[in-house]
Amino acid sequence: MRTNTLLLAAAALAGGVLASSAQVYSANVVGYVNTTFDLGATLVCNPLKATTNDLNTIIGSAPDGIFVTTFDSTTGDFSAMSPTFYANNGVSGPGVWDPNLTINPGQGFFVTTSVKFTNTFVGDVMQGANMPLAIPAGFSLLGSLVPVGGNVTNVMAQIPLGDNGSFVQTYSNSAGDIGATSTYYGAGVWDPEIAIAVGEGFYMFNGGAATTWLRSFTVQ
Repeated sequence: MRTNTLLLAAAALAGGVLASSAQVYSANVVGYVNTTFDLGATLVCNPLKATTNDLNTIIGSAPDGIFVTTFDSTTGDFSAMSPTFYANNGVSGPGVWDPNLTINPGQGFFVTTSVKFTNTFVGDVMQGANMPLAIPAGFSLLGSLVPVGGNVTNVMAQIPLGDNGSFVQTYSNSAGDIGATSTYYGAGVWDPEIAIAVGEGFYMFNGGAATTWLRSFTVQ
């Protein structure tokens, strides 16, 4: 998986005129994350808040025959699958998803393809204090609520876990298996440091009780 990210600050002008006594700016930052999907399975997450966080919106230009699978942490199994199909009897045109699954920011999911393609995720960068992401006990597929990448310490900032055997694992498309594992030792310490790209999903194992990750983030 290869990604690149573009963030655009959106400034709104009231009535198209900027007066020194009445300047109005939008706090929204629109983001674009280009993700290239190689053949096989790739573990990704929805890195932005789209107008509607469903597959027709966030991956609306996928080639025919692509599969998405999500994970149900309560059953410990992959629970939902959605293949693309063309609604116009095979004539080339826009693809639609059935079922049209909802994939919220921070949710990890697998995309499996037999055709290499690039998808552009478009939406608002989530900003603010204490933005919640549920962390169930045991295994789940997660991703960062915000489009940040780098080492695991940076990506997992502010996660509320203790020294209880919790760990994250990335997935290697080329190997078709687990890529790297990092264990959490509490107090913000991960070992070893592993890389997680913008928009990359990961397995999360929470060795403690279910909790909520309160992520604070502001575009500087």
